[in-house]
Amino acid sequence: MPSLSVYKQGKRMVDVRVQTRGALLGRDRHADVVLADPLVSRRHATLYPSGGCWILRDLSARNGTFVNGTREFRRALVDGDEVEIGPYLLRFHRVGGEGVPDGFTDPGLPPFTGDRRESSRAHGEPTSVLEAKDLERVRAEAAAQMGPHLVEEGAKPIIHALRSRLVSMGAGPDVNIRVPGAGRDEAATIERMAEGEFWVRRIGWLSRVLVNGERVRVTPLHKGDLLEVGPSKFRFQTGAD
Repeated sequence: MPSLSVYKQGKRMVDVRVQTRGALLGRDRHADVVLADPLVSRRHATLYPSGGCWILRDLSARNGTFVNGTREFRRALVDGDEVEIGPYLLRFHRVGGEGVPDGFTDPGLPPFTGDRRESSRAHGEPTSVLEAKDLERVRAEAAAQMGPHLVEEGAKPIIHALRSRLVSMGAGPDVNIRVPGAGRDEAATIERMAEGEFWVRRIGWLSRVLVNGERVRVTPLHKGDLLEVGPSKFRFQTGAD
């Protein structure tokens, strides 16, 4: 069965094994995974098996549910996905990659397995609704727990976790980070080196790949660097202070 590693403010709080029928995540004292914070809805999201996958479904939470930096309402999770709920970051582990039987639907209210004392303090409070700028601040704090990542600039910034050793970027359908208008199916790659550094490499002579305004072929990335691939801009962050 899969498990969730729960982090808050950079501290790993608990690992929770998800039961066969799934789990309720939220501030409710009866949730499987109790996230006792006013920014979390009482019934915030569910995680349940369906058709061989584990599905995360947002339950109309007022502050939203984010997977790898993107707001999601229903998403099949894969090993290593990072879920942001309020100030919490939950890392999904599909232990052993076991299949799950078909025919499961959303679980009802699961049995309580969390901390009743902490939950009871937050349970009676109304959910705090954040303004957009405050929500971005909370998400940025959660992103810092994520480790190295790219923040794609725009009206609604998107966070791309750099979990794989090699991350591809371009306009093609099979790249890790899709960049419409990049000019090539694969315009650039970001590679994690043995020493822990990240290097960006331009693929193809005509690809537009810049770091801090300068066109590059291959170069290391440092915290705060501005990476441009095609028309899109990304800020590289290490997740460390």
